[in-house]
Amino acid sequence: MSGLSRRTLLKGGVAGLSSVMLGPDFFWQCFASEPAPGRNHVSLFTGRVTPGTPTTCGLCPAGCGMLAFLEEGRLVGLAGNPDHPYNQGALCVFGSAALQRVHGPCRIRKPLRRIGKRGEGCWEEVSWEEALKIAAESTSGLSESREPGAHGLAICVRNREATPLVDRFLSVHPQGLLALADGHEISVETAARRYFGRRFEGHADLADADRILNFGANPLGSIRRLVGTSRLWAEGRDKGAAWITLDPRLSDTAAASHTWIPLRPGSDGVFALSLAHQIVKNGWEDRSFLEAETDIDRDALAEALAPWTPEKAGSLCQVPAERIRWTAETFAAADRPVAISGSGVTARQGGLEDAQAILLLNLLVGGTGRGDGLGASGRMEWRQPDPLPLRTREASVRRGTLFWDLQRRNERIGCLLSHDANPAVTDPDPAGTVRTLSDENKVSFHIALSSGWNETARLADLVLPASTFLESWALHRSCAEAGPAPWVGLQQPVCSKAVESLSLDELLLEIAGGLGGKWAEAFSFRDVEDFYRRLLTRSFSKGTSVGAFRKAKKQGFLMVQGSRKTNRNEEKVRVRAVVSESVPRVAERFGETQGGGTLSDQKTLLIYASPTRGGTDQPCDWVDEIDHAEPLMVHPKAAEGLGLSEGDWVAVIGPAGEIRTRVRLTEGIHPEAVAMAVSAWDRGSEVPCPDKSDPNRKSREPMRWWAKESYGANARRVVPWPEDPHREAPGWMDTRVALKGLEKKAKG
Repeated sequence: MSGLSRRTLLKGGVAGLSSVMLGPDFFWQCFASEPAPGRNHVSLFTGRVTPGTPTTCGLCPAGCGMLAFLEEGRLVGLAGNPDHPYNQGALCVFGSAALQRVHGPCRIRKPLRRIGKRGEGCWEEVSWEEALKIAAESTSGLSESREPGAHGLAICVRNREATPLVDRFLSVHPQGLLALADGHEISVETAARRYFGRRFEGHADLADADRILNFGANPLGSIRRLVGTSRLWAEGRDKGAAWITLDPRLSDTAAASHTWIPLRPGSDGVFALSLAHQIVKNGWEDRSFLEAETDIDRDALAEALAPWTPEKAGSLCQVPAERIRWTAETFAAADRPVAISGSGVTARQGGLEDAQAILLLNLLVGGTGRGDGLGASGRMEWRQPDPLPLRTREASVRRGTLFWDLQRRNERIGCLLSHDANPAVTDPDPAGTVRTLSDENKVSFHIALSSGWNETARLADLVLPASTFLESWALHRSCAEAGPAPWVGLQQPVCSKAVESLSLDELLLEIAGGLGGKWAEAFSFRDVEDFYRRLLTRSFSKGTSVGAFRKAKKQGFLMVQGSRKTNRNEEKVRVRAVVSESVPRVAERFGETQGGGTLSDQKTLLIYASPTRGGTDQPCDWVDEIDHAEPLMVHPKAAEGLGLSEGDWVAVIGPAGEIRTRVRLTEGIHPEAVAMAVSAWDRGSEVPCPDKSDPNRKSREPMRWWAKESYGANARRVVPWPEDPHREAPGWMDTRVALKGLEKKAKG
């Protein structure tokens, strides 16, 4: 019997590139009798050729171009758009599986009103007319309250779903609040760049750089912009670019890099300062750039960096001093070097200062004065269409901190409108967020607009079926790091709605129309398509606006006039402030008292997202079959000291809670660290599918053969909130945990 099985084929397909990226005609040409054009689909059953309808993927911030194929009105296939400037026909495995979001068995199909207590799972069906009436009354009922800490309405979405129409709605609402459910690291990332000035609010030119020094970023295994970054990686490699990745974990990016340096967890800033020390000490810096473009005081800089010798840093980072010297010389000698950082740096205590130390390296080698390196890109601003609201206000924005604020600042929400977000899982200490969502004194009324069931929707008072991104309209700004010029991606419905549902924009238009008065005047659009047509036309210059919407519908995107690289501005880059403030903080936080580190019962937990499962808030059987376990990655030396073996069950005990999973031994991790993948839904909690029309309802478990092999829980349960989440990200990369061995793996 052949050893090749469907399971082996699926796993092998993913392992090849850590996340499958398929060209637009891969599946169709494999089975067609004659090669089909990349923009067409050939039916396996009838032989009919069907052209693809272009749209934009809505599953992550990248906004990849996508083609959708229908047979007899039913959506049957998805592929990358070969004409799109960003992904150029490639599509990640999760984007390819988005078909199941439309036809998935656990879609919410009817408006449901809670009966009983929140979270009990008892519902009654209501009509759409009644549901919309409840929604309109709830979103406006407490809007005029002037109590301290009271917010009439909070709209909780992921960052990519904060649409221009949502902004418009909240600007009219007297007490509207925007809560970004996935915005925990935004404040740190933004502050790190702006500390130097506007020049750093841009991108790293990965395609043109010849030496990339990567601190804790995992672009080849990220759920954000995986496809485009992978393309830039390939282009750079063809030009001879070399990557040096510094990360305690052998991530997908580290595994593909020329050099992997397994840093001690949390020592990125120390390593960066030691590199800067070597560059300045040996005179390798770009003095002409520093004198012309920055407020640098070289003597003060040299004095501040003097303590950070390779020997001292090597002891703290557990890296040989010679490796630090080699890295500094290699980086400084490159023609087009660039240093980048990711969640491995920003998602922990002290991440702000460490990120600034890494950005300092770019300044020393003139990395913001060239056409490559780090560059500021022009930001596209939407211009709201007429009729403009008579009274507007800028809505408050909470970047991942809403439920921390409700718990600790004695605030409350009149109405919470959550849209396909799942903070009951994705927040730190999610048990605390669940308690807040359950407390009617904190959240008076909760409307969950969701395409499928998740932990947050279960804690709602009114559940409304949401349209998927394949059934609705939206606009996406371009990614800064790819494309010859800015572009706008158009998301348009590519199929009829599988269930009677509304997108968030459609729901807000319905609510505004029901409220009448100033609301109806400010939202007097025929539908969402009409709103985006007017928005697109008004947002761009005359040369672009003529037929802009029609052109965007035809090709799925619109190129915008103007260059994306705007590296020059009148302000000098601020370096003195970094030298006087950030460098001492790194020294204080990671000083000699830390020592060289030893193996102990406590480890540093590294939490990372699986690129296979993506950032969706609901499980997807097609990808879950490929990636259905969340083990704890442990170094063999550390496991030996703890008495753990491959496959053993282990309790991971952190400051906020405890979870259970199995051990997976690997030398691809620092002995002081352990690592675990997470999703935006919790494998450890059951979210039942109440839909009686599910054809697999009775046989669902037997069909899901991998259910017995699934294990692991939400690692965020052990992570506490930081002291000030408005300034620091949660400790996704530095929470200290204890490991306790449980029953041994079954023999045989």
